[in-house]
Amino acid sequence: AVLCSYALAAMCVGAAPPPPATTRTDMREVSHDHHVDVVTASHHGGPGNDGGPGHVQHDPFQEALRQTDDPFSRRCLEYLQKWAPPSDKTSSNITAAFLSENVELAIAARNATEWGRAVPEAVFLNDVLPYAVLSEPRGVPDWDWRKLFYTTFMPLVRGLNMTAAVELGINTQSWAITSPEIKFVGSPNCEINAYAPVTIVKQKYSSCTGLAVFVALAFRSVGIPARVAGTPHWNKCGSPRGKATTCTACPDGDLCTVGNRSSDDACGNHDWAEVFVAGRWHFVDPEGSKTLDGGWFVENTKMQTPSLGGFLNHSLVASSWASTTFLQSSYPEFYPPSTCTPISHFPMVWDWQNQHIPGWDVTQRYLK
Repeated sequence: AVLCSYALAAMCVGAAPPPPATTRTDMREVSHDHHVDVVTASHHGGPGNDGGPGHVQHDPFQEALRQTDDPFSRRCLEYLQKWAPPSDKTSSNITAAFLSENVELAIAARNATEWGRAVPEAVFLNDVLPYAVLSEPRGVPDWDWRKLFYTTFMPLVRGLNMTAAVELGINTQSWAITSPEIKFVGSPNCEINAYAPVTIVKQKYSSCTGLAVFVALAFRSVGIPARVAGTPHWNKCGSPRGKATTCTACPDGDLCTVGNRSSDDACGNHDWAEVFVAGRWHFVDPEGSKTLDGGWFVENTKMQTPSLGGFLNHSLVASSWASTTFLQSSYPEFYPPSTCTPISHFPMVWDWQNQHIPGWDVTQRYLK
């Protein structure tokens, strides 16, 4: 059954309690088992903002900070600001009101369940709080997802333990946010279908990356830490570590990674989601298996190779909001060197030149 149509989502009977009003006077403090100190980032210019004489830079993060005195809300805003992609810091599509509501709803989700409150603060800030996973198009109406998702999905997980919230709640039922349910529709190699989360709801389909973004944000909306993981190319040719080769199955190899717009279906990219449950990261298949660490692609992961010399084509990678070097040096208990290695960026074959999304090499964890 349809959970709630897009147009009526905010009116679901018996749904989550109303999202907090857009004020900063009643923000509830949460317990912090790992206090995270962040420093407000210096301003970075963006396209169309030359900072010339008399030019007033748009800075929604600073505006939102001026509007709240709540210590934890300020810490959240400072974290978002410090690690936001440079273009976000002056984007006219990101407003102080948007940032404030995002913070309020993230904290509301954190406070709504016992397991949400137990998420370490460092993991909450990096993998629940952020308003984006990759380079999704910024700007309303099709990107402003959090209120819709919080209202619609929170009732699915109340009373469930965290594992059940992942398997029986979000990854089973979130696809019925619209009718017919959201389905997988493949995109041409090195390209992407719908990417903004609410666009996916409206058109009722996306490619693997869009589905991974959608379900990761659905997890975040109820307080479950989540990120996107995947590989730029399946290593069907058995290429040695750090090299790209061709073979009968993939005669064109990894061409899209060097600026071309095509490659072979057999060695094209694939993305899925990962969630932080019971103190460690697990993968989630948005296209089939509903259980943790299950999916059609599991056997394929065994052919992949860890990165070498910056070559990421055949590695298994995961996204991050903050610098992965910072996270691992500060919180190795949540981002242990034995399971993840900081890399220069999360490679996106549909946007290969964009190197602003921090990334992990998680290949070794899948090979074990």
